This record gives sequence, structure tokens and C-alpha cells, in this order.
Amino acid sequence: MGADGTGIRSGIIGEVGAESVPLTGNELKSVRASGRASRFTGAPVTFHFGGVGEEKFRVLDILDEEGVAPSNIVMGHGMDVLMDPSFAGRLLARGVFVEFDFMASPGSPWGHLVLTSDHKVIRGIADLVEQGYASQIVLGHDVCQKIQLKKYGGKGYDYIPRYFLPALRRLGVGEKAIHAIMVENPARALTFAEPR
Repeated sequence: MGADGTGIRSGIIGEVGAESVPLTGNELKSVRASGRASRFTGAPVTFHFGGVGEEKFRVLDILDEEGVAPSNIVMGHGMDVLMDPSFAGRLLARGVFVEFDFMASPGSPWGHLVLTSDHKVIRGIADLVEQGYASQIVLGHDVCQKIQLKKYGGKGYDYIPRYFLPALRRLGVGEKAIHAIMVENPARALTFAEPR
């Protein structure tokens, strides 16, 4: 079964907005609606942040109430998770994927100090891999502005394989973990669950 009886199935429900502190009533409705849609279709859900700080757990609690498996949830723009290792551990202990994205992007929340901020992200991801979370990390360029394209002076779509992955390797992240992050995890994150 697919969209309008075509057999075509969307790949993911998202990018669901949930980023206020505290989350607004409408954001909470969107979270619950996306959880129900996921349960009925089996489609995974991705969040734009998925809440800030402790609000992430509120989002996950709602999705749990709606019957969404943690392995069907991707929390996007996960750089904030790296600011507090104990918080990162608590979030990843819930079994969700955390997406680190918007790499080397002018206009990103991390500004033009790309080498400094991306280095911190790379170091943080290496630490998470060392702690055993390689199977829950996904990466994305999140190219969504012309200025991110090479034609307009950006880093383009090859930044992760050309620069980011070699930097992870230099910090000791092995090929097995990189294969999980780049191949196995996205495949699992985009897999439909059995609709309920």
C-alpha cells in the first residue's frame, strides 16, 4: 500500500518542528500526530531538533505513548547533544538515532568558524563512538541554501566523505564504525516498521 493507492511510500515523516522551550501546544500536537502517523504507516520520524534540552525527553515520551519504536526516531541537528556528555548518554540510551548535520555551512547556527565548530563535532562524535554509540549516529549535509553549494562558494555535497570522515579516522574512528554511520544506520533509520 502506498500514497493514494500508487504503491509509492514516502521515506520518512519529517522534519517535524519541535524546538520551543517549553514546547508549545501546537508543537506537542505535531509530535503526537507524527507518532500516530508513524504507527499507522510504519514510517520512521525525523525531528528538527526534537525539543531543546529536557524537552527532547518529553517528545520521546509522547512517541512512546503512541507506540513508536525508538529505532524509528531520528533527532536532527544533534550538535547540542555534544555539549553535555551525560545528556548525550541519557538520550542515546533511549535507542534513538541522533543526526549530526549542517556541516561546514555558511549561515548555519555555527557560523563561519567551520573548522573550529566542525572539529568539536568530529571530536564529540569520536567520543560517542568510543562509548559504544556508533550504531545510533547518522550524518547529513543538510544542504538547503544556495550558498551551501560549491557553485556559490559552499562546501557542497562531498564535504562529509572528503573532509569529515578523514577527520574522524584521524581521531581513531575505525572503518567498522564509519561503515555503520554511513551505510548501516541510514538503512535502518529509513526502514519502515510493521504498521500497527
